[in-house]
Amino acid sequence: MVVSSNVDIREMEARLHIPSEDESDIDNIPNENADHTDTAVSPALNPEFAEDDDAVRWDVPEPDNEDDPFLGDISDSDDDLGFANILQDDDSEHASRQEEEDESFITRKTHPHLSAKPCNATGQFLPAGAPPVPRPDPPGVGDWTPFEDRVQFETANFLYTRNKMSSGDYKILSKLWAATLARHGDEPPFKNSKKLHQRIDSAPLGDLPWDSMQFWYHDTDAESEPTPGPTPGWKTECYDVWYRNPRDVVRNLLSNPDFDGEFDYTPIRDHTEDDGLRRRDFMSGDWAWNQADLIHEDPQIDSEGAMFCPLILGSDKTTVSVATGNNEYYPIYLSLGNPFANDFPRADIHQLIAPDLLHQLIKGTFKDHLVNWVEDYLVIEHGRKFKQWTGDDSKALMKVYLPAIVGYVPDNIVKTFAAFLNFCYLARHNVFTDSTLDRLDKALKRFHKYRTIFQTAGVRPSGFALPRQHSMVHYYDMIKLFGAPNGICTSITESKHIDAVKVPWRRSSKYKAMGQMLKINQCVDKLAACRVDFKKRGMLEEPLLTYIYRLLGAEESSEDDDDDDDIPAGHVYVPEAAAAPRQPESAVDNTEDSEEVAGPRVMSYMDMAQTSLRTASKDLTELSAQIKQPRLPELTRQFLYDKLHSNSPYDSSENNVHAEEFPIIRAKIYTFSSAAATFYAPSDPCGPGGMHREHIHTTPSWYKGPPRFDNVFVKQGNDLPGMRGLAVARVLLFYSFKHRYKKYSCALVHWYKVASEMPDSLTGFWVVKPEFVDGDRDWPNLQVIDLESILRAAHLMPVFPPGVPVPNEVMPHNALLAYSTFYVNKYIDHHVFELLFEP
Repeated sequence: MVVSSNVDIREMEARLHIPSEDESDIDNIPNENADHTDTAVSPALNPEFAEDDDAVRWDVPEPDNEDDPFLGDISDSDDDLGFANILQDDDSEHASRQEEEDESFITRKTHPHLSAKPCNATGQFLPAGAPPVPRPDPPGVGDWTPFEDRVQFETANFLYTRNKMSSGDYKILSKLWAATLARHGDEPPFKNSKKLHQRIDSAPLGDLPWDSMQFWYHDTDAESEPTPGPTPGWKTECYDVWYRNPRDVVRNLLSNPDFDGEFDYTPIRDHTEDDGLRRRDFMSGDWAWNQADLIHEDPQIDSEGAMFCPLILGSDKTTVSVATGNNEYYPIYLSLGNPFANDFPRADIHQLIAPDLLHQLIKGTFKDHLVNWVEDYLVIEHGRKFKQWTGDDSKALMKVYLPAIVGYVPDNIVKTFAAFLNFCYLARHNVFTDSTLDRLDKALKRFHKYRTIFQTAGVRPSGFALPRQHSMVHYYDMIKLFGAPNGICTSITESKHIDAVKVPWRRSSKYKAMGQMLKINQCVDKLAACRVDFKKRGMLEEPLLTYIYRLLGAEESSEDDDDDDDIPAGHVYVPEAAAAPRQPESAVDNTEDSEEVAGPRVMSYMDMAQTSLRTASKDLTELSAQIKQPRLPELTRQFLYDKLHSNSPYDSSENNVHAEEFPIIRAKIYTFSSAAATFYAPSDPCGPGGMHREHIHTTPSWYKGPPRFDNVFVKQGNDLPGMRGLAVARVLLFYSFKHRYKKYSCALVHWYKVASEMPDSLTGFWVVKPEFVDGDRDWPNLQVIDLESILRAAHLMPVFPPGVPVPNEVMPHNALLAYSTFYVNKYIDHHVFELLFEP
């Protein structure tokens, strides 16, 4: 990513000389060759591990809604504040997450001079509260120009943007279409693909022309002697550069009504009483504010009330064909974020490059450096590398790598990875406070301290003069200047390669493809601009068939009302089992374990799957026999007793209540194979409001195979941070019932207990193990808990015994039975990393 700046690089280099901190292991760095005796918990394989040949198998269900009084919209949740109990501490990270929900904690200051005052076309400021000047000659409602009607627009959008149909295929489709409509005296919306393309080309919106130029190598030193040998190919090649006027691109971005209210119009400074200055988006960084000051102080510029329009530029090579010519493209993407001027008067070469999480940290320092160094160390120490590589997905590898190397490499290598992962996950924060930046600094110092093990072990005898690792030194100051790196990471531009380069390449003839690719992108832009315009004029609010029937004055058939694309904004939709392909019961609600969610921002809530299991018994006693949990009836009655006596200061277990006093449950039991946890996770893949959903599964047969019973974090109802306010449990059953006309949604869980009062000193992970009553493995500590007490899924990894190979029979579905101790993986995603932080 490229940004412009004017701050001296020496200010950043000063960060290398940080004064002493409170942490003794950081300040008083011992000899790197000193012996470190910190060790991980050393468990043994569970001797009683065995496959259960009598595992229950439930058949694939059919929808069973007719007798289920509980099925309905899963968005009807009473629990919108699931994080409240654990996020009330004074820690900056947890406090900041609470502030994301309630921004009354934040005091916002906008730039006093570059304040983006509304004005007319001649630059005259409008009175306060005056509406914006209307656009010239706005089209009326019902004007589908350049299309004849809505059907023609929807057809063009579907064929060109969604289906990406080729001209040859459309030729066949149009003939079939015409043959069908001929009996009615009608014809298809477009007779052929040429008519389709002409109609799209004539759209006035989103029309930004491309220009091109060519350049080639020219030796300006006429007296220089020719280089011996053949001339390099790049010196004789002629290169094409296609571009759009950046000023026009920015004008189009700023005039897009779909962006109204979706970005900051002025540089901002957010403060909280506890955390001080908060940096999040680009405009909340010091650089934007400082640049606005410099612009205002320039006597040659009348900038009072102007809008500061910075730009961000990103470029990254992408290859579309290797075997057939190694075709490479270097697209440059532009977004609001960096000030544009003809000669960049305030650019400073030392701060032109912004932090890049993907290439500097994930692909660079982690995969290309640390992981490869571990491989080299294993060759030096053991004469061989890992037996099998795990793939090229660096982000996925980061989540599980640390526990896998414990016991196989020196402790300082483990600590190197732990320090780097902490730095990497901190750098992915969505909001930075002074305390977050201090934690980032300390993690970097720990990384620099422990990485010397690779030098002393002979892996890096020449040291660590590596640009990508050196870039970590500048993150502290760059975050202060430009806000959270999430907003300027090259993963954003890489994610655009598919739509902007790879897909157009596949749709082209592959011969002189550049012009065709640009034409395809331009048509896609035009259709997108038309959709935004039609939507803004309220012309796309009705489902298509409803719209057509209304125009024809006909009554819509209920059989035609099956358009799932017309769900109201903010509605949380989970597909019905009947709409999904036949598959295991555990997958009837969603085929993915996690997804991005649009809708209002809340901290968290839980919902049962929308469809209950048809083959599970609805009698509590029979269900307990079916799932081989004989204590289920008593535990459910105990749960109900505690819910009915919720005002009592003691629960049934502490008050020695006899089972005879528990209420009798005669209602039908509805069993579910999954539940959905939805929570605010802006630093992970999320919807526009920062919401993310994951599915927690509990089924004796996952895709007609082994069982799957997921682990979860359970809220403990106190105000303690991290694991001190949470517990870990394995869900054995999701179910619900009614008692006295009130619905109870609950889960049967097997508790884990922490192995120590502190995290493991080597890895930084909390270690847990399954809990049994009086240590009797035949008597697991089970409990029925309220569904709303579950926060989200938890990921556990075995603490592998040092030097003991993983048995061949241990698979992902039975690893929780094969081992007796487990790491609580805080690196599974950024949300868990924040959740488990303790000050």
